[in-house]
Amino acid sequence: AYTEAAEAMLVDDVADNKAIGSHGASFLRDQPKNSKKISVLTHCNTG
Repeated sequence: AYTEAAEAMLVDDVADNKAIGSHGASFLRDQPKNSKKISVLTHCNTG
């Protein structure tokens, strides 16, 4: 049961991270070309 739960968590985590990346990429692409410099701060919380 634990292995199956951990594997399901992994699948969900990968999907969540891909969605976050996709939304962030879309946001950056949608910024006006003449806008100010954009800085991106990444954060990793491994617990």
